[in-house]
Amino acid sequence: MALLATGGVVYNSYCAAQRLEEEGISATVVNMHTIKPIDEHLITELSKTHRCLVTVEDHNIIGGLGTA
Repeated sequence: MALLATGGVVYNSYCAAQRLEEEGISATVVNMHTIKPIDEHLITELSKTHRCLVTVEDHNIIGGLGTA
């Protein structure tokens, strides 16, 4: 699993990844500090090495990371 986070929730995503690790679930945390332009290459590479990509943001996904 990869957690793609932006803004103030990057730290929360890191904490979640630590808790998931305690449950035996490996999670990579990625700080997507820019949404436009989106790092298409990074997302493509993550999709090759992770079964699940989850976006984490602290606002509506419309127009944000989830939409991108």
